[in-house]
Amino acid sequence: MNDLDKTFWLPNESNLGQLEILDLGANHLTGLDPQTLTKFPSLKHLLIERNMIESLPNELPETLQSLEVLWASHNRIKEIPHFLTAMKVL
Repeated sequence: MNDLDKTFWLPNESNLGQLEILDLGANHLTGLDPQTLTKFPSLKHLLIERNMIESLPNELPETLQSLEVLWASHNRIKEIPHFLTAMKVL
C-alpha cells in the first residue's frame, strides 16, 4: 500500500511510455485521471483493486489500447461500464 489519496495523476514531463504493468492497488484512490492514462500507451496490466474508485473513465478504451488485464475488484464501482465489452483484448 502506497497510501496514495484521491485521483491518480502524473506531471506532464513523466516518461513512462514503455511501462507494461501498473499496480495502484490498496490505496485510497477515488478515480483515475484520463489525461494521466495517456502516458501509458504500452500498459497491459492495470491493477487498481482495493481502492475507493466509483467509476472508470470513459476514455479508458482509447487511452489504453494495449490493456489486457484490468483488476478492479473491491472498489465502489456499482456497474460494469459498457465500453469494457467493446475492448478488443480485455
